[in-house]
Amino acid sequence: MGLSFLIDEDITNELAAALRRLGYDAVSVYDISRTGLSDEEQFEFAQKEKRTLVTRNIRDFVAIADGYLKANKHFYGIVLFTFPVRLDALGLAIRKLSRIADKYGASTIQNLMIYE
Repeated sequence: MGLSFLIDEDITNELAAALRRLGYDAVSVYDISRTGLSDEEQFEFAQKEKRTLVTRNIRDFVAIADGYLKANKHFYGIVLFTFPVRLDALGLAIRKLSRIADKYGASTIQNLMIYE
């Protein structure tokens, strides 16, 4: 089973669409009317759906993930982009996520925070 991605609202929703065209399971919070929700709500949704969260919000989501680990709870991985993911950086983001999807399976990415 491959990775499933949830793209946070701080990243262009075009990333999810481009990943789907390449055969990946990816959804943007824009696609499913989940914008404006708290970081905790987005993270919980990603866990419920067994999706790896893709975001630029490093500070908040690292703190949430650390809380999960301290409580001995598992999460389905986070990819933390350190660059703005707009249309001009779409190709770079796709390459990075493709590489991550090829390297990690759904079980081996658990509890990992990957900085790109």
